[in-house]
Amino acid sequence: PYGQCTYGSWACDGAADCYDGSDEADCGGRSSSDAKARSIDSSTAIKSIEKGLKNPADVIKHNAPLGRKATGFESKLQKASDVKLIKTAEGLSYEADGFVGFEITLTHGADFEIDVTSAGFIAQANTVGNTTKVVVINNETNELFSSTGEYEITNVIAGTANGVEISNVNIVTPKAFGLNNAYPNPFNPTTSVELALPTEGFVSVKIYNLMGQVVATLHEGHLSANTYSFTWDGVDAASGMYLLKAEAAGNVDVQKIMLMK
Repeated sequence: PYGQCTYGSWACDGAADCYDGSDEADCGGRSSSDAKARSIDSSTAIKSIEKGLKNPADVIKHNAPLGRKATGFESKLQKASDVKLIKTAEGLSYEADGFVGFEITLTHGADFEIDVTSAGFIAQANTVGNTTKVVVINNETNELFSSTGEYEITNVIAGTANGVEISNVNIVTPKAFGLNNAYPNPFNPTTSVELALPTEGFVSVKIYNLMGQVVATLHEGHLSANTYSFTWDGVDAASGMYLLKAEAAGNVDVQKIMLMK
């Protein structure tokens, strides 16, 4: 309907969201033949994708004139080149270096339930039997959906600004809590380590000397399920053996690292 406005958290703020570029405050006062809202319906987007749209980013392309904010929105989209999907028992999230739209196909059992994020410009799921298609465009958070029950990702189409398809999509599945081997080790003065975190929660990653004293805190706070990299710079520490300790949800992993100057 005319008078409808779009485009994220600033939509319906009274500034240039109507089809003709005027404020939507006046949009509702005109007849539908004089002013049409530029809107994108999520169910239409899903139907378009199911009929063969090759790139989810294409749904933001439109022939209608844009208001100044909508134009600015599209012109400022940062193109993404790399995408990482993080699959856990609790759902699916992602990391990217720019704007991304997704069409993701899942297969699952009858006990599978899904709750798609409400933060996306378009965010919907459609389930037929044991197959679910998820469409999320311009997500405002890294979470795509939360879920219960096992699922498999059978297909991913990812697109970025101006309808460019992203070919580099990696799927990561942290299965067990733990640190990989720090590298380099021995080291001088920096070493890095990755932590696999299969469930979200409070995480502590610290460096201890052999007397049990904390020498450095690499992280202390809440993290979502993912794989994280931490680096310790021991430039101010004395040469010797140290303990790298990670803790989360009752899980503990410790390894020895050697600083040699």
